[in-house]
Amino acid sequence: AYQPDLVGKGSNLIKANFSGADLRGTDFTGCNLANANFVGANLSSCNFTCANLAKANLSGADVSGASLTGANLSGADFTSAVTSGSTNFSYAYLVGARFYVIGGEKVVYLGCFQGAIFTDGEKRLEVANADFSQISGLVDGQFACYYKCEVLLPPGVQCISTNRFLEAREAEARTFEVGDFGAGDADYV
Repeated sequence: AYQPDLVGKGSNLIKANFSGADLRGTDFTGCNLANANFVGANLSSCNFTCANLAKANLSGADVSGASLTGANLSGADFTSAVTSGSTNFSYAYLVGARFYVIGGEKVVYLGCFQGAIFTDGEKRLEVANADFSQISGLVDGQFACYYKCEVLLPPGVQCISTNRFLEAREAEARTFEVGDFGAGDADYV
């Protein structure tokens, strides 16, 4: 299970810049890497067990074979990150994490998500144009997300999700409905 008391108690590397670095196999167990920059870094086979990666930027990073077991990944950005079947997100706190693909084809995300936490109250995982159909370890109803484009999940896995794009458009439309104007606004209708 996710144990927040153990997360980020190791080396303090807050806001570290590892952009483009080759860190294959590095042991970051328990490190505090909040707001760290890993854009385009090679993090294959790294150990992030119980690390604090809150709001870390892992866009385009290679996390294939990495262990993120029990890590705090809240607000972390995995846009176009490379994963593999051996990437382990088990028991990670993923609330607010982003798995986006901006333009182009869907990115296929792989790995084990057994016991991962996707929702906390109204907060959820954020996804766009992502394919999670080959991930493992999910139980029905566990995957909860806000999405902006189509999201694919494994067969038989139900998703608690809200389309943020449609939600925003509907809210915008309600703002301009007739009847929303006050008595003093009649000259503008």
